[in-house]
Amino acid sequence: MPTAKLSLKKGLQDWFSRNSNVWLAFGLPALILLVGYFTRGVYPIADRNVLTVDLYHQYAPFMAELQHKLTSGGSLFYTWAGGLGVNFLTLIAYYLASPLNIITVLFPPAYLTEAILVLIVLKIGLAGACFFIFLRGVWKRDNLQMVAISIFYALSAYALAYSWNIMWLDGIFLLPLIILGLVRLVRDRRFLLYTITLALAIFCNYYIAFFIVLFTILYFPVCLFQYHSLARPRQLLAAVGRFAAFSVLAGGLAAVMLLPTYFSLSLTSAAGDHMPSTVSHYYDLFDYIGQHFMLVSPTIRDGMPNMYCGVLMLILVPAYFFAKSISPKEKLWHLALVMVLILSFNVNVLNFIWHGKHFPNQLPYRNSFVYIFLILSLGYPALHSLTEFTGKQIGSFCAAAVAVVLLAQKLNDKPMELQTLYVTVIFIVIYAAVLTLDRIREIHPSDMALALLAVVVAELLLNTLLTLHRIDTTEYYSTREGYFSGEEVEQLRDELDKIKDS
Repeated sequence: MPTAKLSLKKGLQDWFSRNSNVWLAFGLPALILLVGYFTRGVYPIADRNVLTVDLYHQYAPFMAELQHKLTSGGSLFYTWAGGLGVNFLTLIAYYLASPLNIITVLFPPAYLTEAILVLIVLKIGLAGACFFIFLRGVWKRDNLQMVAISIFYALSAYALAYSWNIMWLDGIFLLPLIILGLVRLVRDRRFLLYTITLALAIFCNYYIAFFIVLFTILYFPVCLFQYHSLARPRQLLAAVGRFAAFSVLAGGLAAVMLLPTYFSLSLTSAAGDHMPSTVSHYYDLFDYIGQHFMLVSPTIRDGMPNMYCGVLMLILVPAYFFAKSISPKEKLWHLALVMVLILSFNVNVLNFIWHGKHFPNQLPYRNSFVYIFLILSLGYPALHSLTEFTGKQIGSFCAAAVAVVLLAQKLNDKPMELQTLYVTVIFIVIYAAVLTLDRIREIHPSDMALALLAVVVAELLLNTLLTLHRIDTTEYYSTREGYFSGEEVEQLRDELDKIKDS
């Protein structure tokens, strides 16, 4: 028996050691976000919580009802807590289907806001960890550079701006696993990861899953022609067949949630929306470049898409397309997909299709997280390929990035804030220094990767603090007093308990 315990302990230690970078990719964004919330006075630092916008008015009350049903054994099909009664299954399908919501049963009702805080931080951390697992699975490497790219995904502008849309966050952290599953399906003929993760995404939130499914369809040809040749049509057809079959299987596995949702949605007002009769565009294409800068105001109610995913990408994406180690075919497919996604933001018809043949009421460009994923998926191979460039060439990429930032001030329809321009340029210069360290002096690759990670953490910490400040300023994080905790709420609970006992 002692031998078995020692063996189990050693096995766990080995597992944690092998996955130390996964834990780092999880822990860093979770910690940064937690620090950001604490600077806003979130409990236990002060008496505030993370509830804002619809999380305050809708999602938290729904979560409270779910918590009550899970702890009391109530029906998950119907609730009398709204009006004359509500179909609770349809609420679960959009708002509450995440398996992680089981965590709420560990918290007393008065601390439900803290349970929601834990869920948000947990899901943001999982986004970083899952993106790292994606990079490791595709590139068969395990290093700190991957951690740096991964935490950009977890703390992107989209993740921060819509972090209060707690039911969307599952799709964000599942997307990297779905695309890794797609790569394994095409490259290795292994179907399990793709099928299970896609089914789970559809089950957790069909709305975000719709974006994921569309992106997966668009990404499939990129993946297909990266690992297969036109000279072997049978292999291509077999891969297409596997993709179609296991995609349908994933939908079938989630049908228990999809079918009731479909019948419910067919009765909503949005179901009658019509395709735009004319094609139009929203912004000049150059305007989208400014959305990649640091400290850009998060888009919540209206505005341009949330596209920021690290200043480093302003350097690495051009490097990707100049790298000789990356095949022209791969570059062309990825460039085509990037352009399709940008046009999808800018053309009204494509935007309408992407949002399920519906124009969203506020919260625009809800699909921009797939664009961020794509850009960051190019970032790692570009970072790895920098060894083939001279210091002057890397410097030219950085100089070009600075020039683009300065041009944005002149060419954007909406003038950029000076702090956005200055801070973005400062970090470009810092990255230029870090990326050319090995050209200036002898330095071990691991030390260089650690220096890069330190700068990335500094960038994301600053951007997260300022983004949460702006959300708090424009939308306001609420207080615990008077919501799930506080004297008035406790008195209401006491009175309700007396009524139940009488």
